[in-house]
Amino acid sequence: SFPSVRINEGAIIDFFPKKMWVSVPDTGDTGKTNLNHFCLSMDKTSWDNLCERLTSLDVAIEEGPVTRWGARGKGTSIYFRDPEGNLIEAKCY
Repeated sequence: SFPSVRINEGAIIDFFPKKMWVSVPDTGDTGKTNLNHFCLSMDKTSWDNLCERLTSLDVAIEEGPVTRWGARGKGTSIYFRDPEGNLIEAKCY
């Protein structure tokens, strides 16, 4: 549903169509203001520590853990928002 461009062995940029991230007038959908999401890749120990920290701080996990394809193949992801409302994917392979 969208093209991906491999930058190097560990990085991919996905080009989401504008309809997947812009606000939709008169629907109450606020959309995103600057990007669909960004992904942070980490080792399993760091990922587990992040999950525990988010839980302890009552940060809402919007999705996951879920298996997703990424720059290095299949990994396990969670999705949450930063204080500015950007969607962050944290993934371990």
